This record gives sequence, structure tokens and C-alpha cells, in this order.
Amino acid sequence: MHRDHHEDQELEALLRRTRPVASDAFVQATERELLGRPPRRRVGRARSLLAALAAGTAVVAAVVVATVADTDDEAARATPACRDVRVTKNVRQGEIVAAADGTPRVVYRVRPVTTTVKRCR
Repeated sequence: MHRDHHEDQELEALLRRTRPVASDAFVQATERELLGRPPRRRVGRARSLLAALAAGTAVVAAVVVATVADTDDEAARATPACRDVRVTKNVRQGEIVAAADGTPRVVYRVRPVTTTVKRCR
């Protein structure tokens, strides 16, 4: 049996119009029972507008504060209390020396080594 394309479209439209739709109360009760979720609340348009207005006001306030604030770079920069300090450490250094028979060998000696280090507070 061959159906006309027009009949298929009519049948499809009929099925879409008459398909069952669950009520909001049923959906909320099922979600609460299965998922333990509180029922969804529909956020009103006024609440959405109020939230958008609050966000916009916060952005404007931040821009105003940023432009009014003192932007002098020298005044805002902290000067660290740094100074160069000479530090002496005892370091073990290897040295190649000739033995009595003339063969080279490594001898380790501990020597003080002084370096300059920057210390900041």
C-alpha cells in the first residue's frame, strides 16, 4: 500500500497535535520523588530584570571607582627594603694535585667562599 506524501504530512501533524504532554505538577512530583530535588520555580520576568539591573549597576560602580581612584604609579608602588649583603660559606672544593710518585689525584679542601646576596624585608 502506497501513501501519498501529503497524507503522511497530515498524519504527522495530527500526531504532533494530539501527543500527550505531562502536566507541570506531575513533572515536579516525579522529579522530587526520583531525584530528591525541590520543585522548579519559574523565575518571573521582574526578577530577571532586577538581577540584570543589579549586575549593570555593579559594573558601572566599579568603572566609576576605578576612574576616580588615584592612579599615580609612583605613589602606589611600595619600595622594598633591599640591600646587598656579603655572605661567607665554607665550601668543599676538589683540587687535583700530584702525588709523591707523580700521579694526579683529587684532594678535597674546605675553603671559605664569599658571595653577594640581595636581602629584602
